[in-house]
Amino acid sequence: MSAEPLKIDGFSPAELYVLGTAVNIIDLFGLPESQQLGMLDDEIFIKAKRSLQEKGLLTDSGALTDAAGLLIEMLEVYAQSPAYVRINQQMVAFRKEESKDLIVLTEQQKWQSYRLEVLPKSLFIVQLIQAHPLLNRQPTEAEHKFLLQRLTDEEEKKWEAVRVDQTDLLALEWMPREDAGYLRPYSYSFYIPIEDELYRTDIRSQQTRKASLYYLYKELFNGLHIPYGQEAHAG
Repeated sequence: MSAEPLKIDGFSPAELYVLGTAVNIIDLFGLPESQQLGMLDDEIFIKAKRSLQEKGLLTDSGALTDAAGLLIEMLEVYAQSPAYVRINQQMVAFRKEESKDLIVLTEQQKWQSYRLEVLPKSLFIVQLIQAHPLLNRQPTEAEHKFLLQRLTDEEEKKWEAVRVDQTDLLALEWMPREDAGYLRPYSYSFYIPIEDELYRTDIRSQQTRKASLYYLYKELFNGLHIPYGQEAHAG
């Protein structure tokens, strides 16, 4: 598969599952389960087949067209990924750790429309920085002296007053497959800028800490298997 950018837009979960049956895909990370879809609409997969025929990916008899081959290859790589990274509405999969490209599934409209892309890691990072201002902020002088830091009482009050849905929230989830042999466990955190500082909440422990921009980048790049800088020295 080429590392050049490749984008396939506007597919419903049911359409992706119908195509996935060609390579025995029954589950796709980040999508509702196929069984759930069937419970919501018992004709959803019949409708998906008709839609795929209109898009030229299935013949009138239900056979795959040549145009469907690349999409199915992308789906197979995505389904077999040893780990996944979810960044807000984007789900990232890997062929292998050292690969320079990623398979990215983007939720365009919840449970309705998804984009599937092959992107070089470098381009994906550029797009993330453009989409999330907190990744493009300048670190404060204090951030060079710590990685994570407990909140003071004043900072706790500041944090409690924040409305999360009105901020530039960046959620990071790391999901390894159980059989992939990763030593790094499942993790889920989100980052929120408050004034000139960055706050990080660990979803599992529900602990909030002040974070340095270095720590955010390190967590992001580690998840994507991209080398990042030198180890920071905590003050």
